[in-house]
Amino acid sequence: MGLGTRYKIVKPTWPGMHYPNGGEQIYLIAHATKGVKLDQVVESLNGLPSPYTEDDWDGESAPTLPVFFSPGRIAQSAVKRPEPALPRRPAARGKTASYVQAFVGPQRRPTGRMPIEAHAEIGQLIKWVLIVSKNRRGVYSRLDSVRSELDEWVARESSISELDQGTFFGLYFGEYGFSYARSLMEPEKARHIASFFRVDDLLGLHYSDCVPLRLLKRTQTSAIKPTPTIFACFFLYFSFREHPNTTRHAPRRRAHGGDI
Repeated sequence: MGLGTRYKIVKPTWPGMHYPNGGEQIYLIAHATKGVKLDQVVESLNGLPSPYTEDDWDGESAPTLPVFFSPGRIAQSAVKRPEPALPRRPAARGKTASYVQAFVGPQRRPTGRMPIEAHAEIGQLIKWVLIVSKNRRGVYSRLDSVRSELDEWVARESSISELDQGTFFGLYFGEYGFSYARSLMEPEKARHIASFFRVDDLLGLHYSDCVPLRLLKRTQTSAIKPTPTIFACFFLYFSFREHPNTTRHAPRRRAHGGDI
């Protein structure tokens, strides 16, 4: 049978192998003058035996051959292997607990449990800074790391009955209305610094001091570029926490850090 004058279509009688008893049909198409000779192909296909179907299978495709082992592998298996070492008892870590983070591996977190309300407050404070820091990678990347880790902690602190999926996803993610400014006015910077202090207080209030918490706080603090004004805020804030009845003046110096 032909398709115009440029192409030729033929149908062999061989039913094929894909679905021979279910209505499968094979058609071959080729250019009438430049294509392959379909008559020869059809003749070869029609000479093939009927394909095997499910009814022809008796439960064994072929007899199982003995598994081949090379001489080197046989010699290696004959060597006496040392007795496996007894598993080491993990050291007690009362302030931290282990967990496995997807695509990261084994991690540790504080054993305490921060209330969901505190997680929600920290998440909102972080998202406010992220919204205005989209175009400042130093700040955004550090705070994004902090919230991702806190998101892991709250997922392991709360059960599904305590924290439904909608609330969980909205704790540390879901911000919108990004600003792409490369710098902030000093009053706005001061507000964000105050947010950092509040996050630090909440974390210290609900978690015991441990390595995972200190590393998390260090990542958060590194997002701040300590200009003289901001360094003074830091110095006075922490001095007041340690000595609330003492007034001190911040030294005039600079340090290295992030870029808020």
